[in-house]
Amino acid sequence: MAPAETPGGFLRIAQRDLTAAKARLLFQMLRDHNAHIDPFIALSRFTEFAVLRRYDEEPDLEDLDRAAWNLLCSDLLDQVATLIP
Repeated sequence: MAPAETPGGFLRIAQRDLTAAKARLLFQMLRDHNAHIDPFIALSRFTEFAVLRRYDEEPDLEDLDRAAWNLLCSDLLDQVATLIP
C-alpha cells in the first residue's frame, strides 16, 4: 500500500487540506475588509513547510531570501493590524 493510502497518510492529507482551508479563509476575510492581499499570495508557498516540512530532519529550505520573506510577513501583519479596531 502506498503511504497516501494508509490511514496515517489519509490523516496527513486531511490535516494539510484543513490548514490550506484556514489560510484561504484568512485571505477571504481580508478581502471582505477590502484589504489589498495580492502582494501576500506568494506566502502560500510556506503552507506545506509550516505544516509538514519543518518537522523533517533535513527540510528543503529552497535557498530562501529570509530577509525578504520576513519583511513580507511583517507587512501582512501590519495590514491585518490596521483592520482590527
